[in-house]
Amino acid sequence: MSNELRSIQYLRAVAALMVVIVHYQAPLIRLGYHGWSPQVFGSGVDIFFVISGVVMWLSTVDRDLTPGDFLLKRAVRIVPMYILITLFIATIMFAFPWAVNNGHFDGPHLAASLLFIPWEHPDLRGHLYPVFVPGWTINAEMFFYLLFSVALLFAVRLRILAVAVVFGVLVLAGAILRPTGPLSFYTEPYLLEFLFGLVIAAGYRTTGRIGILHSALLVAGGLAGLVLSAAFEPYVQDVDRTVIWGIPAAMIVCGSMYLERAGALRHSRIMHFLGNASYSIYMTHTIVLSACGFVLSRIPLSPIAQQLIYRPFAMAAVVTAGCLTYVLVEKPMTKGLRALTGRRQRRQQIA
Repeated sequence: MSNELRSIQYLRAVAALMVVIVHYQAPLIRLGYHGWSPQVFGSGVDIFFVISGVVMWLSTVDRDLTPGDFLLKRAVRIVPMYILITLFIATIMFAFPWAVNNGHFDGPHLAASLLFIPWEHPDLRGHLYPVFVPGWTINAEMFFYLLFSVALLFAVRLRILAVAVVFGVLVLAGAILRPTGPLSFYTEPYLLEFLFGLVIAAGYRTTGRIGILHSALLVAGGLAGLVLSAAFEPYVQDVDRTVIWGIPAAMIVCGSMYLERAGALRHSRIMHFLGNASYSIYMTHTIVLSACGFVLSRIPLSPIAQQLIYRPFAMAAVVTAGCLTYVLVEKPMTKGLRALTGRRQRRQQIA
């Protein structure tokens, strides 16, 4: 059912491009830019987290899935691309360390990254980032998948409650105990954003239309929240992202779903395709952004010209590379792995 929602596909595309924009900052700094770089585009991650909760609920609520089946399906979808990108970056770090701005080859760090274990980055001290730095979000996703797989053992009516209790206890423990190191990763408030998505999806299944006006007001309210967080960025730096970005993200996702139900979203092949390619865009964008910055720095232009050209040039390159990666790598690889795991499951059932 989740794959039939245009709103989810469109928001995947938007969220991926938002993350691309926020990651312009490092290459632009290397090109001499020291102006304002709004961090609010990082809320694309929060939109992804809410969407993940929505998709997990809608894709499992009417199906009799075991925890193992669920985790296998998620692994086939997420793990191969993540491993490919991680190993690619690690290879560059090992063979061409001069080409990497933040990071160097570190065996334990690489092992932890491949196992989705939060680990302090060897160069970005104090941050639990994997080799592929934006992959911290994948670590959070994998933790959510693990917890949700256990929740599948409960009756449908108890699953959201089970996830809410665990996440609630973890976040409360984090606020009280202030754990450090890898344990701190599992007590972050943004874990609640997955719960937001579960609640939205459950409500979506049990309610009818809420009207175009109310749906649009939800989206507008979420967008207004993000705009305000950008406008008052210096004053909300100490406010947790779950409040300033997570709640607006949930409003945008919820409102968009109901706008679609009300017939207010038109079909867009481009947005639908970009939604499908959003994971590949996300997984390749930092590599492409760095490469674009490197290319422009070698062109004899003024720093201002380089900075102006960088944004459209980098976005075009990121989208092109991400879409090609989706068509040539992710899509056939995922299709092949799904066929392989499907055959194995059928053989096990026969045996």
